[in-house]
Amino acid sequence: MTNLPRLFTDKGELITGIDPSKFDAPTRARFDAIVTAYRADKGVADALDAAHAEINAAQEAVTNTEAYEAAHWPKQTQHDLWKENFAGGPRNRMTARGLI
Repeated sequence: MTNLPRLFTDKGELITGIDPSKFDAPTRARFDAIVTAYRADKGVADALDAAHAEINAAQEAVTNTEAYEAAHWPKQTQHDLWKENFAGGPRNRMTARGLI
């Protein structure tokens, strides 16, 4: 088994100019395993980046929807409900006019 040459750059990228035909069988098998693992890792990293982008887009959509709802339909508090029913709300106005 021979020693492998430098396989990765300083940035962690695989060096593509390596000729594996010069290696003996165990070294070639080790080199192929390293290259296969590197490519699988790159594929998983790309899929993970796509999933993060999808999550961020969904979170932005939720935030926009919540902001729209808060702007057009403010949340009703217990005090608002009390005022509507007992403190001059629509039912009391209808009663005062004799409609109920």
